Amino acid sequence: MKRVLLIRFSAIGDVAMLIPVVYSVAQRYPETGFTLLTSKSLIPLFINKPGNLNVIGADLNGTEKKLPGLLRFAASLLPRKYDAVIDLHNVLRSRVLRLYLKVRGGVPFYALDKGRSEKRRLTRRNNKIVAPLKPTITRYKETLEKASLGFPDNFDTIFDNAGSVVSAIAADMPPKEGRWIGLAPFAKHEGKIYPVAKMEEVLKGLAAKGYTVFLFGGRGEEQVVLDTWAEKFPCVYSLAGRYPLNEELCFMRELDLFVSMDSANMHFAALVGIPVVSFWGQTHPNAGFYPWRQPLENALQLPLSCRPCSVFGNKKCHRGDWACLNNISPDRFVAFVSDKLEEII
Repeated sequence: MKRVLLIRFSAIGDVAMLIPVVYSVAQRYPETGFTLLTSKSLIPLFINKPGNLNVIGADLNGTEKKLPGLLRFAASLLPRKYDAVIDLHNVLRSRVLRLYLKVRGGVPFYALDKGRSEKRRLTRRNNKIVAPLKPTITRYKETLEKASLGFPDNFDTIFDNAGSVVSAIAADMPPKEGRWIGLAPFAKHEGKIYPVAKMEEVLKGLAAKGYTVFLFGGRGEEQVVLDTWAEKFPCVYSLAGRYPLNEELCFMRELDLFVSMDSANMHFAALVGIPVVSFWGQTHPNAGFYPWRQPLENALQLPLSCRPCSVFGNKKCHRGDWACLNNISPDRFVAFVSDKLEEII
């Protein structure tokens, strides 16, 4: 094949998990031109990409949001004469695109098996089947293999081919002394977030141990909370809303450890090759979204019989007390992070 179209629109964490796969397959087949179609806003994720990988974006909140705009976008892809479409999302929008290219251009397609029924059995309230499901990255790889595009797992970090790259953020920070920790305390859904008041106690405990902590998060309400914490505690700095994503990714390499909810930042830190401690509430590593090459022992979670009750962390708590979020004390959280730091010295 000479031209291959890959499709994965969202979510940001799932697209981040795709990077080790698409970079590896592009390097394995340098004679093939790969085009990845994703959400326009996620294009900045793909830094230091192989030369034969092109990343294009659809404006899913604008011109391509509704069916007529999506069909016009599909028509614009026809002149590129792709030899295959590999649908790594398998949702309504990606199905529309691949069907259009199949019918109008005769382009064969291969689609991701999302394992929906397995995930329902894992998260249902009664008679759960609690077993590790196939990792999402493995599902991506198997979909490419259907198209005879097998490849070795040779991805290490997003900066493999970047040479000496220094983040401009470093110039705004003090010289490195002691241990540096990244902390991303928010996620898209409530069921993934350690309670904010408790997380403030965790931050207080980490600062008391002499660690320097850098806070990562989004604009708006998240930035207000993180900026407040940075003003309140010594050696705590908020990066929220101040720097572009590529700069944050570059700066992450300076950190000794990254602490995150089950969120996109967890995957970003894994992509730059640093150890990640991840907190899991409603969700669970068994669902297949654990970060790239991170040991399972770095997951902080409670062995509750009701877990997991959600794949995405967007369900109501069956118990009503959010035990998965509330029953880990700040002291235990701090001790867990400190122990992991000791292990990587």
